[in-house]
Amino acid sequence: MNKKRLLVADNRDIFREGLIKILDEAENLQLVGLCSGYRDIIQKVTDFKPDVILLNTEIPGIDPVAVARKIKDIVPETRILFLIPPPPPPPDKRIPPLVSLRAGVSGIVNADVSSLSLIDSIVRVCEGETVLPPTLGGTVLEEYYLSSEGRERAQQVNLTRREQEVLALVVRGLTTREISGIMFITQFTVKVHLNNIFKKLGVKNRLQAAVLATEMQLMPGGPPHLPLRK
Repeated sequence: MNKKRLLVADNRDIFREGLIKILDEAENLQLVGLCSGYRDIIQKVTDFKPDVILLNTEIPGIDPVAVARKIKDIVPETRILFLIPPPPPPPDKRIPPLVSLRAGVSGIVNADVSSLSLIDSIVRVCEGETVLPPTLGGTVLEEYYLSSEGRERAQQVNLTRREQEVLALVVRGLTTREISGIMFITQFTVKVHLNNIFKKLGVKNRLQAAVLATEMQLMPGGPPHLPLRK
C-alpha cells in the first residue's frame, strides 16, 4: 500500500504522543516528521515534501496563514490541514475560513474530534477533498458569496452534461468516492471531471465551485448556505 506522508507541526508533546499512537494503527498514513517552529516547519517541508501537513494554528510565534502560503510556494502539491486546538480562539484572533482556503489550506479540523475523525480528515484532504467543521461551513459560503470574486467570475461556461452531474453532487457535499459510487465511474474519472469543472469555472476547489454553481444557477440548487459534510 502506498502510504501518504504526513508531517505534523505542533508544539504540544502530549498531542504528539497521542497522535503517534493513533498513526501506528493507520494503514494509509506514514508520519515522516514532527516540527514546532517556523524554521523547523519550512526546513522539514523542504526535506520531506510531505503529501499533507497537519499544522497547529496556535504555535507561538508563527502566522499560520503566512506559513501556509510559504509551504505552497515551496511544495505546491503538499496539502495543508489546519488544526485548531481547544478552546476556540476569541473572535478577534480567529482566522476567517475563506482566508485560510485562499492561502492554499485544504481543510480545517478541531483538535478535540475523535481519533477516527482526525484520521478521516487527513485522508480526505490527501484525496483532494476540502474538509471543514460543520460550524464553519456556512461562514465560508457566506464569505465567498458576499465577496466580489464570485460575481466577477460570472462568465459563460460550457459544462458537459456529465460535468453538470458531477457538479450537482459536489453542491450536495458528496465526496469523490461517493460520487464515483453513485455515477458508476472510477474515482480517477471523477477527479478528471472536477479538474475540468474547476478550469471552466475559474475556481480552485470544490467549495468555490459549489458556491459559484449556486450563484450562477448552473443547476437546480438553492441558497448559497449549502450543507457541508463533517
